Amino acid sequence: MESVTQQVQQLFDEWARAGRGSRMEKGHWPTSSQILNRLDLKPGQLFLDIGCGNGYCVAWAADRVAPGGKAIGLDLSPDMIAEAKTHHSKPSVEFIIGQAETLPFETATFDSIINIESLYYYRDIPQVLSEIHRALKPGGQFAAMVDFYKENPYSAVWQDLMPIPMTYLSETDYQKAFQAAGLVDVRTERLFNPEPVDISTFQPGWGYDTVEDVIRFRQTIGSLAIWGRKPVPEAPHKNTP
Repeated sequence: MESVTQQVQQLFDEWARAGRGSRMEKGHWPTSSQILNRLDLKPGQLFLDIGCGNGYCVAWAADRVAPGGKAIGLDLSPDMIAEAKTHHSKPSVEFIIGQAETLPFETATFDSIINIESLYYYRDIPQVLSEIHRALKPGGQFAAMVDFYKENPYSAVWQDLMPIPMTYLSETDYQKAFQAAGLVDVRTERLFNPEPVDISTFQPGWGYDTVEDVIRFRQTIGSLAIWGRKPVPEAPHKNTP
């Protein structure tokens, strides 16, 4: 019997071969770009995108951390990684096949880590967040974005439409999970999509029955962004004479 991990890998391999990597890039960029712009990446830093898909966020980050830094994309799907390598071949870019539950990196490696629209696919989110905490440098930041969350009523049907299990959490659930992993300064916000809806190409589905549903999601519900930071250890107190 196939494991859930194998099922997820096969699904995303199929999506890559069907060209969904580029479609996800187009759909998520208006909101994921807002996260990237707030990371304040600098030359020499190390950046990681977990669940990088076709690598569009990694390529963007690579231009900001060069020279001297590196932007790495990690994905479970070999076909997604192959697509990313085909489109992005900069010296400051690297793409790796790997699992979020066991990140193949040393402790305290990254200045910034992101996860765009894939956190809910992991069966053990606490383990993933623990690994992210481990891989961050002290003071490093992690940002995740999800559209599949309980305050978005349109996403309630997604699990019924997907052939793999998903974890349906609330905004508060995500905050608590980040805090339980040891991240601090945890906060959430809604990211709104300013792009107009193309009425000529709209097709109902995924809970959005009308154009008005899509507009409501983009303008009043929004994607959920969750932020956290790995704490910096306090310096030991010196005894004063």
